[in-house]
Amino acid sequence: MTSSKRTGLQYLGLGLRGGLMGIAEVIPGVSGGTIAFISGIYDELLGSIARFGPASFGVLRRDGISGFWQQHNLSFLLALAVGMVVSLVTVARLVKSALETSPPLVWAFFFGLIIASIFVLLRGLKWQQVLLFGGLGLLFGIVLSRLSPVSLDAQWWMLVPGGMIAVTAWILPGISGSLMLLMMGLYPAVLAAVADFDVVMLGSLAGGCVLGLLLFSRLLFWLLGSYRGSVLALLTGVMAGSLVKLWPWQSATAELLSPKRYAAEVSDPLTVLALGMMVLGVLAVTLLARFNPADESR
Repeated sequence: MTSSKRTGLQYLGLGLRGGLMGIAEVIPGVSGGTIAFISGIYDELLGSIARFGPASFGVLRRDGISGFWQQHNLSFLLALAVGMVVSLVTVARLVKSALETSPPLVWAFFFGLIIASIFVLLRGLKWQQVLLFGGLGLLFGIVLSRLSPVSLDAQWWMLVPGGMIAVTAWILPGISGSLMLLMMGLYPAVLAAVADFDVVMLGSLAGGCVLGLLLFSRLLFWLLGSYRGSVLALLTGVMAGSLVKLWPWQSATAELLSPKRYAAEVSDPLTVLALGMMVLGVLAVTLLARFNPADESR
């Protein structure tokens, strides 16, 4: 739908979806693109981003700011961006604190969210696509999740290429931008920059993200248009592989533990609460999938 057909309440709904996408990107292993997909705005998001390019300058000269705004669906993008920024600024500290004090609860919620998201993404795919491309994605996701993060002294300039890689992952359903930052050794620096509102670091990250979006969005838009089922099966497999990274009970060396062993070696596993958080994650995805804004214009 076009921006002009949306009501204020619908823009508020877009802002809330943007907020959920921002929260998802704080957690390594969870993709904002997944949230966009299961909440029904993924195709519009990708298509809106893909409209930006050299021709955008011609639209601006020919049709002015108003025409440029409408052509690039900026009301839609702005609503999502505001929601994401607000959630990143307000939630990053809470998530950082929760990961330090009660990590099983945070990981359990997103473990349940990803499990439910896998079933949502698999709906309508052919079993041949799931077996072939989903299997390849699963293997890649497991390998990616078990890689040891690089240890780097992150500088502001490193966040430009880091942002390009992370935003490429962010826009893909099933691949987490924050997980890519973690693998590059940049995740702690980014989380600290968000929590402390470090303008230089955040500006460098944002610049890299813009470059990455401009370079990758058109290719992804074409791939999904031409090979949608195969691409989604591949990405869903990657997301399933990321469950290894999200297992609620892990040692300091990322060894997967049972709740009983976690209690003996690490801390209180909070088993009942963690299982409850898993169920809450499943319910969150169920609600997002049912409340699909694709039919808002009806």
